[in-house]
Amino acid sequence: MKLPQRPEELSDHELLTRLEHELAAVDTPRTFSGTALLRQRIAYIRDLEAQNRKLSSAHGELEQERDRFKALFELAPVGYFVLGNDGCVQDLNLTGAAILWTDASALIGRPFAELVDAPDAERFHDYLFDLLSNNRRRVADFRLRCETSGGIPTRLIGIPYAPEDPQLSECLIAVLDISTEQRLQEQVKEQQESLLRAARLSTVGEVSAGIAHEVGQPLSAIATYAQALRRTLQGILPDDSEPLELVTKLEAQAHRAADILQHIRGLARQRPERSLVDLHDAAGEALQTVAGVLSGSGARVDCQVDTAGPALADPSEIQQVFVNLLMNASDAIQGAGLTDGHIAVRASSPNPEFIQVSIADNGPGFTADVQKQMFKPFFTTKSEGLGLGLALSQAIIEAHGGKLWAEPNAPRGAVFHFTMPAGTRNDV
Repeated sequence: MKLPQRPEELSDHELLTRLEHELAAVDTPRTFSGTALLRQRIAYIRDLEAQNRKLSSAHGELEQERDRFKALFELAPVGYFVLGNDGCVQDLNLTGAAILWTDASALIGRPFAELVDAPDAERFHDYLFDLLSNNRRRVADFRLRCETSGGIPTRLIGIPYAPEDPQLSECLIAVLDISTEQRLQEQVKEQQESLLRAARLSTVGEVSAGIAHEVGQPLSAIATYAQALRRTLQGILPDDSEPLELVTKLEAQAHRAADILQHIRGLARQRPERSLVDLHDAAGEALQTVAGVLSGSGARVDCQVDTAGPALADPSEIQQVFVNLLMNASDAIQGAGLTDGHIAVRASSPNPEFIQVSIADNGPGFTADVQKQMFKPFFTTKSEGLGLGLALSQAIIEAHGGKLWAEPNAPRGAVFHFTMPAGTRNDV
C-alpha cells in the first residue's frame, strides 16, 4: 500500500487538487469561493514551512555553536569554576578538575573554600566576600589543596555576575596553575644569587691576593726568625725540651700559614697541584692546628685514618678541609655547652678509585633548612662567622673530583663526608 504524500512533498497544483477533493467531501454550503480559499491556505502552509525551515536551520546553528563553545570551555588551558552566592561550586570545566587532580563530579556542590590550603583560608574568605558583595573583579594568589601533592600554587581571577535576583548571584573564578611561573622565578632568583655570590667570591679572591702579598713577607720573616731561634736553642737545650718543641711548632705553623695564603687563590685554578697525601699526616697536622680550639670546647677526638691508603690531592688544600670541618665540629659542641663532646675522624676506601673521609660529632646537629643552605657562600649560623669555610671546602673537594656532603649523626650531631681520588706510587 502506497502511503499518502505529505503536503510539503506536493507541488502547488497537486496540493490544490487534493484540497478540492477534501473540500468536496465536506457537506457544507458554498457561500464563498472554494478555489480562492484553497489558494490562501496553500500560501499559508508554504509560509509556515519556510519559517519552520529557518527555525530548524537556526536551531542547528545554535546547537553547533553551543557544542563549539562547550568544547572551548572544557578544554581551555585555564580552569573555570562557577560559584553560587553560597560559595559552592555549581559548574567547572575539565581543566579545573585536572588542576586539582580529581573528577569534576567530586567538586560539584562543594564549598570552594574547602579547596583552599589552610594558611590561605581566611584570606580567601575575604576575597570571596569582596567578590560577591562588592561586585568587582578580584585577582589574588592562593595555594589550593591537591590529593596527590602538598598543594598547588594558583592565581585566581574572580569575575562576578550581577543577575536581577540577588539570591541567584554567581561568580566565575578562573584558576591559573602558576607552579611553572614560580619555579622560573625561583630559578632566576637562584641565578641572581649565584652571580652575586660569584661577585663576592671574586672580591674575596682579590682581597686575599692583597693579603697574601702584604702578609706573605711578615710570615716569611716569622718563619726565618723561628728557624734561627730553633737552631740557637738546639745548641743549648735538649731536643725534647718544651721551648724547643714550641719553637719548632711555631716555625711549622708559619710555613703552613704561608702555604694557605699561596693556595687560597688556587680555587680559581682549573686543576689543583696534586701529589700523594698521607691522610694520617694531613689529619695529624690539622689536629695540631686546631688543638687550642679543641681544648676550649673540651671535645675528645678519635682519629683513625690509617686504614685508607694515600690520596692524590693538594696537601695544603686537603689539610685546610680537615681544619674547617674539625673547627665546625668543635664550635658546634662548644656552642651547645656539652661536657661529653666527641669527634670521630674515619677514612675508608669504598672502591679502588676513591677514598672517603668522615668527620662526625655529637653536637646539636642541624635542621633540614640549614642542611639545604650550609654550603652556600656567606651562609652561617654563627654570630661571628663569615660563612666561607664550608663553601671553600666544597670548592676544594670538587676541584679534586670529589664530593662533600653532610648527614645527621645518630643519635645526635652531624657527620660530614668527603671523597678524594685514591693515589698510587705511579701517580708520583
